[in-house]
Amino acid sequence: MVRLKLLFGFTPFILSLLVFTCNGFAQEQANSIRVEGYKGTASILSNAERKETTIAFTLNLRPDDKSGQIVFHIQETTGNLPPAWSGQAVALVGDGLLAIIPADKTRALLFKFPETQLPASLGQMSFDEYAVFGIARFGEKTPLTHDQILELNQTGRIASIQVTPGTDGLTLTPRKNSLVSQIAALGPAPEDGCVAGGKGSTSCGAGGCTVTCGSGYYACCEAGTCLCQVNYPPQ
Repeated sequence: MVRLKLLFGFTPFILSLLVFTCNGFAQEQANSIRVEGYKGTASILSNAERKETTIAFTLNLRPDDKSGQIVFHIQETTGNLPPAWSGQAVALVGDGLLAIIPADKTRALLFKFPETQLPASLGQMSFDEYAVFGIARFGEKTPLTHDQILELNQTGRIASIQVTPGTDGLTLTPRKNSLVSQIAALGPAPEDGCVAGGKGSTSCGAGGCTVTCGSGYYACCEAGTCLCQVNYPPQ
C-alpha cells in the first residue's frame, strides 16, 4: 500500500494523479511506501567528475519548524547526469527516491535506488531516470548559503561547518577555520572515519545533514559531510 503525504500546494493535475493511482494500488503492495510532496523552486547543479547532483529546493511555504530549504545531494552510479536547470517544480520524496517535476511541463527527473520499487502513484508519469546509491539532505534547519551550495556541489561536503554541541545534536553554522579542532572535541574517530553511521548503517545524520544509502553501501556522517561509501566485503 502506498501512503501519500501531500504538502504545500500540489497542482491539481499532480494531486488528481496521485489520489487516483493511490486508490488503485491499495492491494498491490503489502508494505507501505510513504511519499511526501513539496511545491517550490528547484535549482539543479551536476558535477560530472564526481558523478553527483545537487538540487537546492526552496519551499513556497515555510513550515514552522524548518528553514524552508532542502538541499539534496545525490550520489549517482553512472556519469549520466541531468542538465543544469532552475524553476518552479514539485519535489516528491520517498524512501530511496526523489522526483523533480517542473511546473513548465518539461521532462520530469527521477533519482532512485535500483532496489526501490516505484510507487504506482508515479508509474503513469514519464521520467528521465537516474540510478543512484545515496540521497543526502542539507539545510533543513539552517539554510545553506549560495557559496555553501556551490561548495557542496564541487566537493561533496561543506568545510565551512562548525560543530557546536547542543540540545538538538550538532548545529550547522558557517565558519572560516578548519574543522580539525572541532572534530577532535567529539573524541577519537572510529576506524571507518565516521562520527555517525559507519559500516552496517544505511542512514545517519550529523552537523545539519542526513543521508540514506542503497544496497551495497553504508552511511557515513560528520560535520558538513553526509555520504554513502562502498560496503566492501571482509577480507
